Amino acid sequence: SNNVVIERCTVSNVDGSCINISTRSTECAVIYNDVSQSQGVMIRAYPQRNSLANQTPDKNIIQNNYCHDPRHRIEGGIYVTGCLSVISHNYLEDCRISLGSSSECIVEFNEIRGGSRDVYDAGLIYLNGYYNFGNHIRNNYLHDWNAPHSGIYFDDLASFNYAYYNILD
Repeated sequence: SNNVVIERCTVSNVDGSCINISTRSTECAVIYNDVSQSQGVMIRAYPQRNSLANQTPDKNIIQNNYCHDPRHRIEGGIYVTGCLSVISHNYLEDCRISLGSSSECIVEFNEIRGGSRDVYDAGLIYLNGYYNFGNHIRNNYLHDWNAPHSGIYFDDLASFNYAYYNILD
């Protein structure tokens, strides 16, 4: 799918992920949604096939969403893979933002409180995977996180990523 907008929806009590932008979807937007009570990831965006190998831009936008009250304490929140996507101006309670195999994505102006529970290898903003590079994590407000989390966590050899102007409180 291309150029799809999911806007101003309330999605809750879902056994899987609440909102999925699936494989080969580009230039899609998930904006102004209230998402809660998900058993899986609340908002998930997958790239085009081989987008990292070919550096094909996905250009998906996840913006101005409210993610809260996850049923699955490990997954929860927003999960994005791919190239040139933007995650901005979201408010998350008791869940996290994760990038997996992403490049040149921007994570900015988000507020995250609490983070995922029952996870011991994570952060409120979490980059996982060998193919995470060139991502910009900036101007986010991370606070009141659940122990033993980190604020921003670069895991599994995520290299050449940038975190700046974030507030961790």
